[in-house]
Amino acid sequence: MRQGFQQQVYMITLPTTFDELASKIFTYPFKVVFHPLVHLFGKHFPTIFGNKDQMEMKRENDMSFCSHFLHNCNIFSKFIYMVKIRKAYKFRLKTNRNTEEKLTRFCGSARFVWNKSLAMNLERLEKGQSMLWYQELAFWLRLWKRSEEFGFLKDCPSQVLQQKLMDQERAFCDAFDKSQPLKRLPVFKKKGCDDGIRFPQGCKLENRRMFLPKVGWVGYFKSQPVEGKVKNITVTNRAGRWYASVQVEQVLDIGKHPTDSEIGIDAGIRCFAAFSDGTLVAGVNS
Repeated sequence: MRQGFQQQVYMITLPTTFDELASKIFTYPFKVVFHPLVHLFGKHFPTIFGNKDQMEMKRENDMSFCSHFLHNCNIFSKFIYMVKIRKAYKFRLKTNRNTEEKLTRFCGSARFVWNKSLAMNLERLEKGQSMLWYQELAFWLRLWKRSEEFGFLKDCPSQVLQQKLMDQERAFCDAFDKSQPLKRLPVFKKKGCDDGIRFPQGCKLENRRMFLPKVGWVGYFKSQPVEGKVKNITVTNRAGRWYASVQVEQVLDIGKHPTDSEIGIDAGIRCFAAFSDGTLVAGVNS
């Protein structure tokens, strides 16, 4: 069964012009190295073989040189239209009794850390005290793992527990964010309800199996190929079956638009849109 879906997407902020790109890449030492190449571009740029004023070229001339250099050499043009996205693939795991016991135990440890840290913060809020954020809770987590009462937390991967603390901090930030009025304070987790853990590091895929820290190699039903660099793996339990969401990072080449023409658009009331070439677009229901 095909179970691939897109989970999260973000794009790199790229310069809109070659001049802006050059201003970020070419620092003064690089300009000193590349200035002799100005002579190769002829009349477009002033020569550097002159007096001190000619050597101290203005920033506009420097950026024009860098822009012209990039256009002619075509070094960075292929990176202008590259974007990064995060995509997730969901697969059903082929688990045995031993694997299920480990995953269940890890989910229980993560749920315990969530509930205990949440109880501490809710109590502090009732007393009017400041909350414990991730850094303070991470300190408490180390103390719990060293204690005899909560020593079972050492069996669970430390990063899995840290991810739960980060999730709770994000939940509190969303709850206090006035721009998100529908958000509420985080609640306690119950056993068997939305059990899940996230492995941010140490995961890898090999053919039809994946490696999870302190779990080992686990097979999965490979319904589609996984493309990209693995960033993290989230393991969840639904209806007695275990699933893994593999989040990867992909670099896509969106390509440059074939046309270089430009047109201006003005949105109005009587006319829905007016183009700079004189074309008028009427509204649908106007």
